[in-house]
Amino acid sequence: MMGKWRASAAGMLFFALLFCGARAADEEDGEVDFESFVRYYYINPQPYKAPAAARSFLSSELAAGEETCDEDCRYSAAYAFGRIGQLEPNVVPEYHVLFEEGNHQQRIFMLDVLQLCGDKRTEEFFISRLNAGRYINEGKVIKEMLSQGMPFEFDPVDKTIESPLDVDLLWREFAITGSEEAIRHIIGVLGWFYDGDVRQKYIACTTKWTLSENSREHSQVAHICSDELARTTDSTRRVLEEIVEDLEIFETLKRLERRGKAGESGSDKIEEGIGNQAAATGSKAWALGCSAVLTERNHHRHDLLAGGEINWKNIGKTKKLIDETWGITTRDDLFSDLLWLNGGGNRERFDIMGICVVDINDGEYEELRETYSDDEEMLQEMEVARKHYGELQGRGISGWDYARFISLCRWGYMVGHLGEDEAWELIRPAARILQRRFDSWEELGRNYLVGREFWSYEETANSGYRCEDACQRLSEMRDSPWNKYPWDMDLTDTTRTNGASEAKPSKER
Repeated sequence: MMGKWRASAAGMLFFALLFCGARAADEEDGEVDFESFVRYYYINPQPYKAPAAARSFLSSELAAGEETCDEDCRYSAAYAFGRIGQLEPNVVPEYHVLFEEGNHQQRIFMLDVLQLCGDKRTEEFFISRLNAGRYINEGKVIKEMLSQGMPFEFDPVDKTIESPLDVDLLWREFAITGSEEAIRHIIGVLGWFYDGDVRQKYIACTTKWTLSENSREHSQVAHICSDELARTTDSTRRVLEEIVEDLEIFETLKRLERRGKAGESGSDKIEEGIGNQAAATGSKAWALGCSAVLTERNHHRHDLLAGGEINWKNIGKTKKLIDETWGITTRDDLFSDLLWLNGGGNRERFDIMGICVVDINDGEYEELRETYSDDEEMLQEMEVARKHYGELQGRGISGWDYARFISLCRWGYMVGHLGEDEAWELIRPAARILQRRFDSWEELGRNYLVGREFWSYEETANSGYRCEDACQRLSEMRDSPWNKYPWDMDLTDTTRTNGASEAKPSKER
């Protein structure tokens, strides 16, 4: 047992972590949800709640799960409780009580906890009970623990990262102590996203998305990411750039969300006589061009923010569209989906899937397909990821996610969930992200098609040709935004009103 704190044993079982998220439960009277308790512990330490949180964890499905990812989650949870016990020894006797009350599996978990924070009292506790002939089923593990001594010396910050579990332990260290060193150690693996072997790429990929998520929840993590971005020049920088760029839009989304409903309703726009919009030009027209595939497919206007004139008919059609395809009926619904697209969308799953399937041999791939032979959606995702992940050079399907992000902002403006200024405040930084990540309109269009194919087997089979036709028309039509506005247009000049542009600096790849 002791060895697991020195070298983590998590394997790359391809889809274990793909479906393994934090399974937090709602708190009931007298219960303390583990994830909620730990997430901001470093900001508001409440060690007196640790035993109750541990008791709730021990009674959860996760504690009893048999999957590899469940085992890893148990190790990271044990580290969190053990670390709290190190910092607050007064909770250790209560951990002894939890050990005595538990079944065999729960006792093994508490041994992992006590291994890290046990002291002389813990040694005496177990010696007296072993001498009394108790705990026969756990006796071998207890004797091993006693022979090692307590507390067992383990620091994830000093350990070489070898698996996703190692990264998870670093997140626990940060959550409990606020350690900046833990975050910088995590950031250190991002370069593997481009330069590592299959195992390292998998670790870097999952780490990228946990960093992205945690930078949204913890200002300290966001600050460290920005600080490391300013200092690093290797392939780590490319991943950090994406995290920081996405975070900038997230902050705008949260600010607008906090503001509350700021736009007029669709009917207000008509009644106030502003149903006729001015046609977008320059950098604004360029930004709308990023959603051109879906706009063209739906036969909407490329040069109007709302995609068409604001009138009763178009408002009603758009409300129906976003309700049926996204389940959006309110401003809150819209922000929920915009936050999801910005925070990972389909590209998170595509990245993880791609790492898992792109470098395995044909025999292994066929075995994997056989495992999911009854799941057409899964087979479609695997096939698209295996075919396209490598050629996308780490950019994933961000073109798919952010093109839809822009479309949602346009529809949100049409129906009144967003004000005009709010819509542009979200659309323009999304457009700049796409300009930095791709090299041409055509490349963005191809990325959109790959993302759509990955997203839905049924939709691709039934209507995928319509988006392909839309891409073809956008490339050929003289008045298409893809032909009117050059890809390298200067998007920082908000006053530019024609297609002429200054070339922006070439991107480093």
